[in-house]
Amino acid sequence: MRRCAVAALVVLSLSSFARATTVVAPSFEELVAQADVVFEGEVFDTRARVSAERDGSPIVTDVYFRIAKTLKGASAPTIVLQFLGGEVGDVGFKVDGIPTFVRGDRDVIFADTSARVVSPIVGMMHGRVRITADGADRQDIVRLFDGRPLREVAAFGAAAAQPLLSAKPAMSLGAFESAIVAEVARQATARERRR
Repeated sequence: MRRCAVAALVVLSLSSFARATTVVAPSFEELVAQADVVFEGEVFDTRARVSAERDGSPIVTDVYFRIAKTLKGASAPTIVLQFLGGEVGDVGFKVDGIPTFVRGDRDVIFADTSARVVSPIVGMMHGRVRITADGADRQDIVRLFDGRPLREVAAFGAAAAQPLLSAKPAMSLGAFESAIVAEVARQATARERRR
């Protein structure tokens, strides 16, 4: 009974925040600029727990990624990102806009790891780009967080949604990674010129 009461208090204290989640979709340039690390990775574990490090001891979920390629930031074989929300036993809560991960998910992640926040992903869900193998040749393509194919990087932050049916094919993983590397280099050059 006491456990349920504590869980109810945690959920109630966070429920107003969870309902108020609104995110302006960042542009591609903003995703790259705001991330201190960008990587291609595969989820190999997720662990929900009560966090004593956060006010109110809310539930957090640690997501463990095996890094296939680092596109910005320090290279490492694995990274753990912490998200507010999850389930521990029969207690849990969810914050709208925070993506959930399962073992085997493959993504390109734009993350800001500099502070403990609700979601370390830039733009909440917008900084998660899904990797799927499509077509007869099973080529890796990229999809937006909601599953729509990403056809060009200009679609990030665009006011109008990309059409579902388009003659333009979904971007390949390789083309998307090349665009990220080029934007990282462009931003580094621009910073150097301002000095």
